[in-house]
Amino acid sequence: MSEQNQDINSSVSIFEKIQTNLNQAGYDTYLMPKNDENAVEQLLISISEKTEEKSDVEHVTQLMFVNDFLEASNIETGKSDYLIAQFFTTLPFKLKQEKILELYQLLSVFNRIVPVGYFGISDEEGAFHRYSVVTKGREIDPGIVTEIISMISFFVNRIAGKLSALAAGEKNLAEVLAELEQVLG
Repeated sequence: MSEQNQDINSSVSIFEKIQTNLNQAGYDTYLMPKNDENAVEQLLISISEKTEEKSDVEHVTQLMFVNDFLEASNIETGKSDYLIAQFFTTLPFKLKQEKILELYQLLSVFNRIVPVGYFGISDEEGAFHRYSVVTKGREIDPGIVTEIISMISFFVNRIAGKLSALAAGEKNLAEVLAELEQVLG
C-alpha cells in the first residue's frame, strides 16, 4: 500500500469503513458524526428486510462505542486499551402493563434461541435488542460487523412482530410460541 493510500485510510473513521462494508452488503446506513448535536459518533443501520410490501415499522440498529458515550456524559471510566462497541435496536411498539409477565416469559424463550445479544424491556427504551463486543482500541473488523448485523437483522425481523402481537393482545403466549417454532424450526 502506498504512503498516500495509508494516509487516506488512516483518516477514515472505523464507522466510515463499517458503513462502506454494510452498504456493499445491501444495508442502508446513516453516519452521525460527533458534533454539537450528537455527543458521540454513531452509525445507524436499517435492518428491516426489503420486501415489496411497505412496512409500518422500520428497525434501526445504532452502533456506537459505549466508552465515547460515558466520556461525553463526564463519567470517569479510567484508562483502558479496550472499548465496548454496542449494537442497540429499539423495537417500536407499546407495552401494555397487563402483558408484561407474558412478555418476560417470551423474552426468556427468545434469549435462549438468539446467538448474539439479548432482547429486553425497560421503562425508558421499551422493548429492545442489545449486543456488545469488546474491541482493542477502535479496531473492529467491518466484515465481522456485517455478519453481526446479518444475525441481528434475522432475529429482530422474526421476533419483533411476535413481541408486538403479544404486547397488543392480538395473540396469546401459546400462539406466539407455536408460530415461533414454525418460523425458526
